[in-house]
Amino acid sequence: MIIIGIILGVGVLLILSINALSDIRKQECIADGGVVIGPFSCVISHADYDAPLTRYDLKKDCNSIDGRTEAQCFKDALESCTIAITNDVIYTIEGDAMYLEGIIQEDCKIHITFDNSGDNFGGSDKGIQNYICDRIELQEKHIWIIDNCTGETEFQINYEAQDYASQEKCTNLGGEWSYEFHNCVVLDTNSEAVTPPLQIKVVGENQVRRGTTQSIEIQVVRGSSPIEGARVFIDIEDYGEDLIKEFDGYTNSEGYFVFSWEIPQSFDDVETLLAFIDVTDGISSKTELFKFQVYCLPGEKNCKAEGN
Repeated sequence: MIIIGIILGVGVLLILSINALSDIRKQECIADGGVVIGPFSCVISHADYDAPLTRYDLKKDCNSIDGRTEAQCFKDALESCTIAITNDVIYTIEGDAMYLEGIIQEDCKIHITFDNSGDNFGGSDKGIQNYICDRIELQEKHIWIIDNCTGETEFQINYEAQDYASQEKCTNLGGEWSYEFHNCVVLDTNSEAVTPPLQIKVVGENQVRRGTTQSIEIQVVRGSSPIEGARVFIDIEDYGEDLIKEFDGYTNSEGYFVFSWEIPQSFDDVETLLAFIDVTDGISSKTELFKFQVYCLPGEKNCKAEGN
């Protein structure tokens, strides 16, 4: 069996007499906080996605605004046997949304919870199903694949499909979707173009061993345009609000500022640090918080961390 995303594959039965959503159903969808996608489907955010992730000692959350970054994050986590999570939406050929949660557990396998209850043409094979998989394949153009699963199943996840609901909302607002920066740029048709808000994209390691280097990459954009020369200030603090390290600088022509910091050997236990990132471009300012853990290995000199 192949569970299909945007593309058509084996196991999908084309039904020609498909009924579009009625006007009443569209109104109900919007009232329930959903988004109408095309003529057939109402997409409502899966409740489990907002639940606290307390079931596992997660080391990496791969849910990114960029589908390709998310896929690479999850593949890297599988190859390094790092406990990680991804949540994705898969669409049937008719446009119905199905929901996937993948968690890489301590057995170095992907444990999938798949909910296809919203598949209006799924027949009797509907509900919440569980699979175990052990391989990820990234394809260049459209999809990434989770396969080698129990039940001879594979999951084809479209990179761009994760933004479909947001794109539809953007269109309804009269905006233009930025495929590069995954955001909505809304223009005021009664006046000149409204200046899009300042946005900060932060990429860094979630866990860093002492004696190694934490590199954090910051990109500053407005709408789909990178901001050159934006001033960036970074304060790294602990939860006691003690200032540990300061950085500052300017973004380059592509809107990037990167800082690197070798974690001192003085960290003798697992500790969460807070990087407060303040950015200004002369028009407005924005602050972003990035959390990461520093640690030492049990048995190392001057390390209080205990092993399992």
